[in-house]
Amino acid sequence: MRPDRTSETHTSVNTDSSYRRGFDTLTPSPLPPPPDPEELVGKKFRVVRANSRTYLGISGRVVGFTKNCLVYDDGGGDQKILPLRHIVMEVEGLRVDGRTLLRLLQEL
Repeated sequence: MRPDRTSETHTSVNTDSSYRRGFDTLTPSPLPPPPDPEELVGKKFRVVRANSRTYLGISGRVVGFTKNCLVYDDGGGDQKILPLRHIVMEVEGLRVDGRTLLRLLQEL
């Protein structure tokens, strides 16, 4: 036999501000400013996040930038390109989102 639902007691939701105090006091840590794309030329990089598995783990030395791509040397003397929109790379311990670089390149 099922219990009578009318006899159940309901707990009220705590609307006191102290209930959420821990959430209100959290502030995000400031992010470091993104590097200037020209400062990245000549530095080693590694792709740490990508929309496609094809790009994940690619590493090399930054040669330059085109309108939407990163031009890099793969270590074998060949220059290749990566679409910036789809990658997050690590340069000297700093993670750089390719979309941020795209915005900075458009401002130049």
